[in-house]
Amino acid sequence: MKRTGFGLFVAGALLLLLGLFLSAFAGASVMPSYLADWLFWSSLPLGALPVVMLLDLAGPDAGFGLGPTLRSLLWLTPLAGLLMIPVLVRPADLFGWANGHGFSTPLGHDWMTHDAFLIRSIIYFVLWSFLALLFVVPPMPGTAHRRRGVAAIGLFVYGLSATL
Repeated sequence: MKRTGFGLFVAGALLLLLGLFLSAFAGASVMPSYLADWLFWSSLPLGALPVVMLLDLAGPDAGFGLGPTLRSLLWLTPLAGLLMIPVLVRPADLFGWANGHGFSTPLGHDWMTHDAFLIRSIIYFVLWSFLALLFVVPPMPGTAHRRRGVAAIGLFVYGLSATL
């Protein structure tokens, strides 16, 4: 079983490298469809995260049995971050601001640059991956009250970062 998992990991890493290589030489017509696919597939773990935090905030009896399924989706959050690498490599094919279409305000000029986009994206996915790994395990019976406080803070941080 371990060999199969390692083989799948190696195959996935090679496919990711192939995707990076092809995205470096592909035309602009490939990247919008990749972004649409990435948004679709990453919505599963990124959408499960606030729901799991809400379930932990509501208490151990909430969720009608959805908790284990949603928690298993959280394992995909770091993978969604890795699959965003082609978008981070070629933002000019997707976004007008990356082609030098400037903004009139100083904040817009500083916020909408390739470097700022890259840094923001990495920080967000590290943060979301940390939250996902924190909430992938259900709370212990005696620690549900402590988990509620962490869930409230996590929801605030997630909501703020998702809107920025």
